[in-house]
Amino acid sequence: MFFVPGTAGRKHLDLVGANRAQLQEAGLAPANIDGLDFCTRCREDLFFSYRRDGKSAGRMISVVGYSKQGAALPVERGLGLAGAPEVPRRH
Repeated sequence: MFFVPGTAGRKHLDLVGANRAQLQEAGLAPANIDGLDFCTRCREDLFFSYRRDGKSAGRMISVVGYSKQGAALPVERGLGLAGAPEVPRRH
């Protein structure tokens, strides 16, 4: 259900879609769930990728959090990722 076509006939997990479904099943309203359209494999300037770099890849961490209604999240305040341009959020 959350797999999308990848290169060389391999399937890739739609992690944003899978996480969104889990959050909705837990009771979060869709309007309160955000996702970013970054490809960790494609964006070498922003992310480490084991798929891209193999064993020489670095490590990364993700964060899940919440904010009070109306509070600005870090990306909205322009802190972004390592100077990367901000991208539209996917709802």
